[in-house]
Amino acid sequence: MAAKGTRNIKVSYRSIDRCSKNRSFKTLEGAQKFAQEWVGETPEMGTSYTVSGDGIGRITVEGATLRELFPKLAPAGRYDEYIDSYDD
Repeated sequence: MAAKGTRNIKVSYRSIDRCSKNRSFKTLEGAQKFAQEWVGETPEMGTSYTVSGDGIGRITVEGATLRELFPKLAPAGRYDEYIDSYDD
């Protein structure tokens, strides 16, 4: 059983030039740092992945959500509520 506060998070980075990096993390902070180093703090959000602003790199994750990896993408609450606020 995992120690309190530890998780099993797998983060994968892929780029259009076939560079790939796969890492496992026991803490969310480590996973965030890795993911944000590769695609930035506010990448474009897809359904199951994020893409860097220049379109070169993509991050996928298991064991955490994309919003957990990139907390600056939307404020606390539901992501769709944040997007709906732009419809006004």
